[in-house]
Amino acid sequence: MKTLVLVRHGHARQESEDLTRPLSSLGRDSLVACAKALAGYLPDRVLCSPSTRTRETAKVLFEELGWQPATETPEGLYLAEVPELRLLVNNTPDATETLWLIGHNPGLSEFATTLLRRPIALDTSQFVAFSSDAESWSQFTDEACSLVAASWEHT
Repeated sequence: MKTLVLVRHGHARQESEDLTRPLSSLGRDSLVACAKALAGYLPDRVLCSPSTRTRETAKVLFEELGWQPATETPEGLYLAEVPELRLLVNNTPDATETLWLIGHNPGLSEFATTLLRRPIALDTSQFVAFSSDAESWSQFTDEACSLVAASWEHT
């Protein structure tokens, strides 16, 4: 079974360039609650946007979870759209059972909408998790997956 978790970064401060905006206090605090809901979906692999707020999001979540997975920061994940996100998922090594993508809107919400086949609008510090019986990530499609958890169900 393959599990895909889409995590939107925590709330960020507005005072600097987009790529370098850090998390706000509100963002850090809200990620603590998010981490509790994510405890059942610890990742084998994490792909994180290279932005400051997404890297800080990963750090806060993994500190709260007591989990330190290897985290990759592909440049293409910064403000990625659905085709890029789908490609990252479909090119994931099959040995990976649980994959997290930590990124940005509108791409993450649009990808979640595509997978769920109904509108999803991820707010900051929210996640949505999907599972599939597919043996390969190349087979992880909207027809082959189902919703297993969403952060708004835990608030």
